[in-house]
Amino acid sequence: MDCGVLWSLDPRLKAGACARLYVILDMWYDRESLVESLGRDDGSMFLAVDDEQAVGFAQGGSSDDDPADAVVGRIYVLPEYWGEGVGTGLLNRLFDSLRATGHESVWLAVLADNDVGRSFYDKHGFDVHEERMVELAGEEVDDVVLVRDL
Repeated sequence: MDCGVLWSLDPRLKAGACARLYVILDMWYDRESLVESLGRDDGSMFLAVDDEQAVGFAQGGSSDDDPADAVVGRIYVLPEYWGEGVGTGLLNRLFDSLRATGHESVWLAVLADNDVGRSFYDKHGFDVHEERMVELAGEEVDDVVLVRDL
């Protein structure tokens, strides 16, 4: 993905934001951390596939010291599949898995200015638990912790 594609997805990106975004994506979705997530006994990962191509995934599991007993660690859907129910299907499958292992509530964190993500999570019953500042790629950013019952 090049910066032109990123700018078309979010026109708020400014000079230098593209490089920072790549740093963030490498932190959240790097191969090593995804493989590590697959090997955990206390979580699940689900993959959405269309025509033998991966189009999205969701990963989550137990959470010991946060506002809920489970966490949505990652969810991602290719933008061209937004609005087609892929994210909803992944999230529901993850919720079913968490319920089956005895979890009662789930939390996640989303960047405060991620309007698409915030709208998606609101639609799926998440409520604001906490607004906070976090360091991300060397910068302070606004982050929101969302929680919902399973």
